[in-house]
Amino acid sequence: SSRTLASAMDVSPTQEPNHFMPTKTLSYHLINIHWADPDGMNDGDEVAVFSNDICVGSVVFDGNNLQQILAWEATNSQTDDGFHSGESIRFAYWDGSEEKELNSEISYVDFDGWGSDGIFQSGGMSGVNVSMTTLASSDGLGLPEKIQLVGNFPNPFNPYTTIKYELPHDAEVSLVVYNLLGEVVQVLVSSDIPSGRHSIVWNGESISNSAVPSGIYIYQLTVDGVVSGSKKMVLVK
Repeated sequence: SSRTLASAMDVSPTQEPNHFMPTKTLSYHLINIHWADPDGMNDGDEVAVFSNDICVGSVVFDGNNLQQILAWEATNSQTDDGFHSGESIRFAYWDGSEEKELNSEISYVDFDGWGSDGIFQSGGMSGVNVSMTTLASSDGLGLPEKIQLVGNFPNPFNPYTTIKYELPHDAEVSLVVYNLLGEVVQVLVSSDIPSGRHSIVWNGESISNSAVPSGIYIYQLTVDGVVSGSKKMVLVK
């Protein structure tokens, strides 16, 4: 059976991702990954599965050519903390500096009991071959066209949230979290950043490494000394 084959795969636990951060819920769609050419990847690279624009599962590449992703299902039909059955599976890749969409690099394995239609199912299982050779020659997303503070997800959050921003060129970047009094709570980025799509995780801690209280916080992106955007986020405990 498919369960027997999956359990027989030599799959070892990997480290926790720090770029693609899904919300773990109660049920999942299991995706078995076979890296067709693992030599083209580096330890610490991450692959994620998305439902629409929501990351629902991810894995850190650990050098093995067989790994698994648990794609988490939404808690109920009203929430967006995971996938909803019938939605399309989308893959993305993080190489330590930018996100890339995986399209032609993915091929589904046709095996008894496994879904090969690229659709999420509650309690489902799929297998994919991932070939990174085509990715090396083309960036599926291209460079961003403008500076943009994309936003954070999840929001509200507790205590982790991922803030995304985009740069069409190399720039000096600062990304700072403020409280409603305008006081600096945390400096997430303060350095020269290359062009591309970037994200940073905030763990809900202040500069002094203490957990901050529940409430509304403002995060502000400054690029080459110019404020490029600010947004609100809500920490709920």
